[in-house]
Amino acid sequence: MSINDYKFDVISVMNSIGEASNNNLILILQDGIAIGRLPLETDLEDDNSLIKLFNKCFKEFRESEVQEYPQAISLVDVKYTSSGTTVNLPHMVFFIDQIVGVSIGLESPKNVL
Repeated sequence: MSINDYKFDVISVMNSIGEASNNNLILILQDGIAIGRLPLETDLEDDNSLIKLFNKCFKEFRESEVQEYPQAISLVDVKYTSSGTTVNLPHMVFFIDQIVGVSIGLESPKNVL
């Protein structure tokens, strides 16, 4: 098992706990905080969703080798805060090796940083 597998497992468990308790997934990154959620099956099935379009295009245009271990995760409905600036994004991809920590909560990122 690679460290990326372990991180992905922890993130998935925290996301599940967040869903069950009506909390958001919070990713702590080196330069900011991202609050969102992992995509639901309905997000992946919706023909108009950005995540479905991203996944389709990524498979079509990918030139890198498929790795045995996860390299990145996608979040939807993201609120990303860095250096005091907050941006709301419908979809954001995070490279697993850049994630420092993970939590759940309802805290606004403006109050966290």
